[in-house]
Amino acid sequence: MEYVAAAATIAGAVGSISAGQAQAEALESQMVMGNLRARSEALNYRYSALNWKREGIKNLQETNINIHSINARAAAGGLDPYTGSIGNIMTQNLSEGLLDYDTAVNNYIMDQENAVMVQEMAKFQAGIHMAAASTAKQKGYFDAAMYVGQGAAQGHEAGWFK
Repeated sequence: MEYVAAAATIAGAVGSISAGQAQAEALESQMVMGNLRARSEALNYRYSALNWKREGIKNLQETNINIHSINARAAAGGLDPYTGSIGNIMTQNLSEGLLDYDTAVNNYIMDQENAVMVQEMAKFQAGIHMAAASTAKQKGYFDAAMYVGQGAAQGHEAGWFK
């Protein structure tokens, strides 16, 4: 009978160690998946940032074309393009073009910062998963020691060690 109890104690201890290692591996896998997700999200933000950069360049080009068009039409009509209503139209066009450009630049900067933030959050989360994995392994060993201790105590009470 004492052999069966000893085997059960050893099996429980080995099971505790295996459970702790399995939990640690699951947490490490979650860490890897989190890092991959963060890299993917960061790439999406970078792609979006490039699109905002292109949008800003496009806004400046369109503003430039509009100003040249206003200038050419005014000159064709024999008007001074820098004074009066024509000057006001050009100033308004320039203002709106620069506002659009500024919006695109701000969106570009936000997307760049979001990409960095996503990666930093993933690093932080990875640290949490690694600490939890280490704790899970340690818990498995402590539980195994507890099984062995309980088995030894029960064996002592049963008189195995006389």
